[in-house]
Amino acid sequence: MRALTILLMGVLAVMFAGCPASEPLTVEAVLPADGDEHASLGGAVRITFSEEIDGTTITEGSFKVSGSAGPLDGTRHLEADGRTLVFEPDAKLHAATRYTIELSTEVRSLAGTVLAKPFHSGFKTGSPAGLKAGAASVDLTPPVGAPLAGHSSGGRRSLVPDLSDSNYHTLFNPSKGVHDPLSAKALVLSNGVRKIAFLKLDLVAIEKAAVKDIAARILASTGITPENLFVFATHNHSGTGAVTRTAFWQVLAGDSFDERLYEHLISNSAKALIAANSALVPAKIGFGVATESRIQRNRREHPGHFDPEVGLIKVTHADGAPLAVLLNFAMHASAVPPESLLISADAVGVAEKTIERELGGKVVAIWAQGAEGDVSPKHKGFEGIEKSGGMLAHTVLAALDDIATESTIDLDVATTTVRFRKPKLHYSCDRPGDSEESPLIGELNFCEIYKLVSGSSFSVGIPLEGLIERSFPFKVLRMGKTVILFVPGGPLTTLGLELKAGAKALGYETPFVFGLSNDHMSYVADKASYEEGGYEAIATLFGKDQAAIVKKTLLTLAKELVPEAD
Repeated sequence: MRALTILLMGVLAVMFAGCPASEPLTVEAVLPADGDEHASLGGAVRITFSEEIDGTTITEGSFKVSGSAGPLDGTRHLEADGRTLVFEPDAKLHAATRYTIELSTEVRSLAGTVLAKPFHSGFKTGSPAGLKAGAASVDLTPPVGAPLAGHSSGGRRSLVPDLSDSNYHTLFNPSKGVHDPLSAKALVLSNGVRKIAFLKLDLVAIEKAAVKDIAARILASTGITPENLFVFATHNHSGTGAVTRTAFWQVLAGDSFDERLYEHLISNSAKALIAANSALVPAKIGFGVATESRIQRNRREHPGHFDPEVGLIKVTHADGAPLAVLLNFAMHASAVPPESLLISADAVGVAEKTIERELGGKVVAIWAQGAEGDVSPKHKGFEGIEKSGGMLAHTVLAALDDIATESTIDLDVATTTVRFRKPKLHYSCDRPGDSEESPLIGELNFCEIYKLVSGSSFSVGIPLEGLIERSFPFKVLRMGKTVILFVPGGPLTTLGLELKAGAKALGYETPFVFGLSNDHMSYVADKASYEEGGYEAIATLFGKDQAAIVKKTLLTLAKELVPEAD
């Protein structure tokens, strides 16, 4: 009887209470923040809601960003989470200018809830000011047992997959120890109107999905927008594996995705950027170049065809004491052999540590890869990384004193996204390099045997549509009369030199090419190298015109940033 009474009481309670009132839609975050007096130029306006939004309710009338002359023209879109609304203005925001953000009650969630009242917010863009800089280094070394990404041969690949969830590795053998640590290093620069950040990672590559996750972790606390964040890998072949969700790269040289290792990567990357932002102090900056031609070799049998230039960005405290050094140099971080199962930052780590030790204090040295696609280290093994890293470091140190610095710098950014043709692995015995890459059977290789048997040349194109991305982000950063062109992959020497020459023709004094930046499209072989064939050509996945598209895209962006003549 008591149970029946409780049941009846419950039914009556529901009947009299009716349906619970739905909570109104709310704005949980807005960037730039309401009242921000120093918002960075170049960033989009982002609003995060409490629920997923019905995109059909986002219109020019329901969502406005306005300046003194009225509503701005621009594009509006929802990010993948469905809760974040983004406005990207068609024209750049002006410095020292107030803007307002308005949302009407027409904005509705997928569940049908609306804002209780119109939303208003406002911010002011920053004014030009003296340069501030901050740098930080965070340990990125994974736990021993993590697989190493980069090499697919030697002792790296496991003959039998390990399916245990407790292990980090699946397709590759686990690492056995640490020879030297990996790092995530950040350099943040602010000139009052724009704040930018560089992030170097001791990885074989970085993909845009990871870049997006890193950007999301730091946006609220630093104000560094995704457009102003530049993330690049050192192409280290003895660093953390199992951090890509792309199956093609997992099988090729990265291992199956492990959420624990990925979180280790994202969280420590964010820590480096947040620490560098927190360390901002008045600073000076200068640019220069040096030459180091003793440690590289062209691995496509073109002796001497590599770029020996070392691009240098020197950052000091206001009193001239060293704060950070960023060097841009083209050489694979692959001196540690594939037989090694020790974690290592390769020659990159040696060069950075040597510079930091010699300069003293809390200096942060950062290596950004150049056009290293066809450039290997001349000196191999652990002795080789000490030799190469040490030689490069002392070349850098000898050049720093000749670089003049200034306390102000103009910063500007241009970005775009390019969708390429359907990707494929192209292998043809008509290309000399492909024929040389074919396996030997006795004294003849596969291509020779196939032609003897069939009377024709072997050729195949393996489609990769759906297995890897086709759209890639491109960014160009102007720093005064210096320009940095970011390539989302591994450019070969010819492309790197052509990019530098093209930038100089536009009037830039010191052009740098940063490879392996912001995403990974694999190698980028110029047309002649593609037709020559070989490993790098096979791994140029978007055809013989891929490099030409990359070149045109980056130089077009660089041209947009050329300052107007006074």
